[in-house]
Amino acid sequence: MTGFIVAVLLFGSVFVLFSNLSLKSILDELRRRIGAFFFSRRMKKCRDQISTALAVVANSLRAGISLQQSIKSASDEISAPLGEELAALTSDVESGVSIERAADKMAQRVACEEAILFAQSISALRRCGGDMIAALDIVMAISAERKRLSDKIKTCGAQARFQMWTLAAMPWFLVVALHFVSPGYVSPLIRSRLGIFLIMIALSLEGVGIFWIHLLSKRALR
Repeated sequence: MTGFIVAVLLFGSVFVLFSNLSLKSILDELRRRIGAFFFSRRMKKCRDQISTALAVVANSLRAGISLQQSIKSASDEISAPLGEELAALTSDVESGVSIERAADKMAQRVACEEAILFAQSISALRRCGGDMIAALDIVMAISAERKRLSDKIKTCGAQARFQMWTLAAMPWFLVVALHFVSPGYVSPLIRSRLGIFLIMIALSLEGVGIFWIHLLSKRALR
């Protein structure tokens, strides 16, 4: 009876909590999360394409083409979404915006280190002079090293997750195997209140461990 009363109180509290939330706020939050998800995917794809775009710009500069035309060439060769960002940069320059300002706006939209370095290189070399091709080579080298480290971190994260699930599943596979080999050995664990209580504690601790490892691996991949 006590358990039923507690369940009713908990259900009532949850119902009151959700009833106080307006439908508009729920829809706004859902829209925000969906928008953030697609924006994150777009930015990730831009970061994956930036090295190729820088290589196209550098090769065009080596061929004697101007920086603006090199960026336009890259926007034609690179697919969306980065190609669209480069096309927007070119459009800004053609409409009268300085190439430094246009590159800075693109870097803010793309929000990756390589794009920021590209914009800063243009700004610095425009003010002080220098070799744009050499600057792009440095940015590409930094991008390649960052990608190598990112891939290594992802591999380590995948190994950690595999080990996590293996260690989490191993005791339960052992229990199932013992149940088939010697049913009387495992039956007290699954048929008594104390055994079920211990199983619940074990599942709770495993859940905490899985969540903690997942959180650590997720932070490492950022």
